[in-house]
Amino acid sequence: MAAPEDRFSDSLYVFMVKATLWAVCTYFLSQWFAVYSFWIVVLSVAIFSAPIALERIYLSTTAQIHGLSKFASQGILYRLMSRRFLRSVFWILWALVSSFFMLVQFHTYNSVEWIAFFSLIPVFYLVFTLATRLLGRELKEHLVTSYALRWAGAVTPALMVVVFIFANLLFGSVDRYSTVQAAIDSQKALMENMAGSAVVYETAQLLAWYNGVKQFALSRLSEFHPTTAVIVIALGLYIIFFNGCAMLGSFLIPAREYRRLFGPVISDAEPAQLTLGRVALISGVITFVALFIYVPLFAALEMWIKQNSAWVEQRKRAEAKATRFVEMIGCEYVTPGTIEKIQLAKLNALKNAEMTMNEVEGEADKAFDRMRLNVDPFLDWYYSLPAEYLRIGHLLAGSLETYLEEKLVHYLQQGDAFASVGRTLNAALEQHKSALEEYKKKVSEIIGANRIAALHPSMEIARTMSLEAALTPPIHQDMINTTDRVFGGLGAGAVVGTITAVITGKIVSKAVGKATIKKAAQVLAKVIGGKAVGTLGGASAGAAIGAAAGSAVPVIGTAIGAAVGGIVAGLVTGVTVDKLLLMLEEAMNRDEFKKELLNSIESARSDFKHKLQSIQSAASPEAD
Repeated sequence: MAAPEDRFSDSLYVFMVKATLWAVCTYFLSQWFAVYSFWIVVLSVAIFSAPIALERIYLSTTAQIHGLSKFASQGILYRLMSRRFLRSVFWILWALVSSFFMLVQFHTYNSVEWIAFFSLIPVFYLVFTLATRLLGRELKEHLVTSYALRWAGAVTPALMVVVFIFANLLFGSVDRYSTVQAAIDSQKALMENMAGSAVVYETAQLLAWYNGVKQFALSRLSEFHPTTAVIVIALGLYIIFFNGCAMLGSFLIPAREYRRLFGPVISDAEPAQLTLGRVALISGVITFVALFIYVPLFAALEMWIKQNSAWVEQRKRAEAKATRFVEMIGCEYVTPGTIEKIQLAKLNALKNAEMTMNEVEGEADKAFDRMRLNVDPFLDWYYSLPAEYLRIGHLLAGSLETYLEEKLVHYLQQGDAFASVGRTLNAALEQHKSALEEYKKKVSEIIGANRIAALHPSMEIARTMSLEAALTPPIHQDMINTTDRVFGGLGAGAVVGTITAVITGKIVSKAVGKATIKKAAQVLAKVIGGKAVGTLGGASAGAAIGAAAGSAVPVIGTAIGAAVGGIVAGLVTGVTVDKLLLMLEEAMNRDEFKKELLNSIESARSDFKHKLQSIQSAASPEAD
């Protein structure tokens, strides 16, 4: 029989082949993991977890056999202690969960970290071989492998943690981060492409916190207590190398020893052969668990994460609470919530802003209603004979549209409709000036009470606000700017007495923009043409009658009397015809003309109220 040392020496080549295939599989699965389809995640976790579970269940079984060897008979206590169900379930769950986290972690590894990790293969085999040779002289042959694997699985991870850390410090590029949050953000950036699975993406966001803390600790080892630094860095590394040893250890378990996993718990040197019935039962159970429990549970968890946005929000809130955030106002660092206190102070100082703007808006509505009443007097003038002849004169002079605009402005300004609006707005501006002084004083007190002397390296700036924005609430400046926009830059002090003129000018410009005035001029030109034809016959008949009447006048004589009579009769007839035609034009066009003018007024009303409402919206915290 060959010595144990010779057998293990011969198995080195087989182990290296298996370990090399395992390394290649590990690398490529970590790159594909959660980048492509979701099924790769399910398959990768199954491939990774199987050897871990097998090796740990095997070691648990051999330890259980050793523990049962002290029983003299197979009584009730023996039967209870020989149950493996709970232990097997524990290691299966451990393998599934931990291998999932390992794959997420591997996705962020750089070349130095991969080399350090795969150096686990020779180190583990070396420790296992040494343990085998030491234990082979003392233990029974069938117990040597299990005890050597247990020793190697405990010692090797501790050695590899040291190797991994020093490899990164000596050969890796350890960035120096100013804050923990900066390190966490850099780790999150490495996981941004893990979008193939919602479960993996959310896990990666949480794992980025550990990686960020680890990288921050590596970059500032001199600033940390040594024990704290070692715990932070080594915790996750030990678990990864522990599982790596379990996977490699599964390659070193003799094939016959795997029968102990599925056969009865006995201490015989040679495990009993599995019956065909037991093989069928085990195969059926594994198939059922894999296809009808493992895969559906993984799929259900994936769908739950995708459909449950509350989980994502809770994770984000937990991240926010875990980070030591501060706020910055100008050059001052202040405690979290200070900006919110300033916004609250703004609302308290300007709590009457909405009320005063509502008063201005109410006065504006009344003013526009009063201006609407000026439309009919304008139309009364427009459809009068004197206005008709004056429009004809301006038409001949080429200034009809300008003349109509001036007359419309004149009539709309009657009564100074917006005088009360100007007074109300001026009062609101004065009120806000007083509130502004009170607000500035309050903000200075808030900043002073919440000031932080200096920014600690572990703190992160969450919100910023300029000092000007903090001391000057936007609502007051918005009121002044809106006054300038609405009233043409007159300023608050010049509003009263001129506001009606400014608003009227805007209404007239809208009427011009809608071609209302131009249309009126075009109508007048057409009417003049119609009058020329319509009055020709009437004027001729009137002149004949006037001439006959004039020739009968004594003294003047027949010729002069006829001329004078014709002129007078022609004028009377023309004026009469003009009046009749003007009445006809008024009947046909006045309602439409009035509607267009009122629409221009309503459009100006809408613009005015929209600008007032923009001031009110500035008072809310969201406006900042």
